[in-house]
Amino acid sequence: MLRIIFLSTLFFSNPTFAFDQFINSSRYNSMVGAGIASTSRIGIEDFSLINPAVLSTNADLVFASGYAKGESLGQEISGFSFSILDSSAAAWNSQRSDILLPSAGFPLASVLYYNNFDFGSFKDQYFHLGIAQPLTSRMSLGLTANYSILKSDSLNVSDNIFDFGAGFLWRAFDSWTFGVTTMNLADNRNEQIPGYLRRAMGLGMEYAPSESVKIRLDYWRARDPEDQTRSVIKVGVTNTVTESFLLQFGFADDQSIDSKVIGLGFVIAGPKLSLSYAFKRETSYPGAMHSVDIRIPVW
Repeated sequence: MLRIIFLSTLFFSNPTFAFDQFINSSRYNSMVGAGIASTSRIGIEDFSLINPAVLSTNADLVFASGYAKGESLGQEISGFSFSILDSSAAAWNSQRSDILLPSAGFPLASVLYYNNFDFGSFKDQYFHLGIAQPLTSRMSLGLTANYSILKSDSLNVSDNIFDFGAGFLWRAFDSWTFGVTTMNLADNRNEQIPGYLRRAMGLGMEYAPSESVKIRLDYWRARDPEDQTRSVIKVGVTNTVTESFLLQFGFADDQSIDSKVIGLGFVIAGPKLSLSYAFKRETSYPGAMHSVDIRIPVW
């Protein structure tokens, strides 16, 4: 009975979710998640959550943490995230991609992501593991697994969800990259939690018209709370103003939540520490989301 009450509470108090609601990174939010074919070094730990194959684009060892707070889909939301990325031994641009580097901790590119957020009437702990392996110097394949714990303190009940996904990335030319990805393939929502972690499949491309500008275009097919398949179109732009300052912009037409989404942000990248901020708003709902992140490169 408590389980039925809990799920009914979720349905009536949280009528919809974006399929990528669990990602609270400022680098992700500033481009509203446009990054299926992402190749930027700063932010690969974020966009690898939707396409794990992007882990192999750059050799890196990094710790990142972020905090987000505001309104999303008409409700108050706050969240804290932490991630560890190690792609030092399995990246396209590794100097010794055929030999395990001394600084590497794992022979595959990998990311471990944790997010603890409070959304409306429930709290969620989200765990995510992604791995990737280059197939050639321009192709890579990745897999993901995630585990989510949803809780309602007022009802003293919880629900656990396990799922997985996969992704592929191909740099066809120096300035053109293409990707395909799937999220939450199991989609075993027997509990009918509306819209949360539903199956989504996407295609993406990234075009770099110059060394300082990258343009991304993503097309998703995602399941909405009524179990209908909807289209989501995302556009993201990154402008490297200087070596240490980046501007980011994003726009999405998201039919899965019946809203247009805009995002703006910047990144201040130093040799030992990077700071980033993002503003994101769904035009069909009041309020906006603000997020701040720090990124500490180790290698």
